[in-house]
Formats: sequence, C-alpha cells, structure tokens
Amino acid sequence: MDPKVILAQLLRGREIKVSVGDRMAFNFQRPTEMELIRLRNSRGQIEVGLSMLQDKCVGWDGILESDIVQGGASDKVEFDRVLYSTWIADRPDLWGAMLEALEKAIVTRGEEIKALKGN
Repeated sequence: MDPKVILAQLLRGREIKVSVGDRMAFNFQRPTEMELIRLRNSRGQIEVGLSMLQDKCVGWDGILESDIVQGGASDKVEFDRVLYSTWIADRPDLWGAMLEALEKAIVTRGEEIKALKGN
C-alpha cells in the first residue's frame, strides 16, 4: 500500500471531533505519545493547555463568517489553520468543551497503551 495512504489513515485515527453548541464542530489530532512526554510537568502530569487548542485543530464544520467577524455573512467558512488560531484566541466560551475532549482522548489513549503493555 502507498505510504501516503497509510499516513493519512494513521493521522485520521488520531482525530477526535468536538461538538460545541448545536452547530459548531472542531477536529483535533490527539497528541502522540512522544508529544505527551514533552508536555509533562515537573510532577509528571500532562498539562493540556491553550496552546494545544491552537496547535492541534485540523478542521472544523459549521463555522460561519458571522461566527468569526461581527456583521459577517451566514456563509460557511473553509478551515484555515491561521484563521482558526487567530479566531479561537478570542473565544474563551469554546475552550472548555475543547480542552475537556482533548483530556478525555489523552486519558483513553493512555488506557489503550497500558492494555497493550499488559498492565
């Protein structure tokens, strides 16, 4: 099989969809195990922070121009990483659900890794 196809499958396997409200949804990539090791604090705990919200989003659904720009149209906006990163920095009303979903995905993956090790 083509390595590019396998890579795309691998990356899709790390994606989680986070619904916020009745219309908005965001796709995040769960951090890899290597990234999680780098995110551990001095007590060995993984810190899921705001930078992860900006760095790990890979797509969205249901986002309208009017969600992003006051007085904007009701047209759907195609995902753009820079636009998302800039916009989400000023939307603390969305952060809670996103951080919670990322934490849950990390915990679930940790349990999967333990099961693979037989612990």
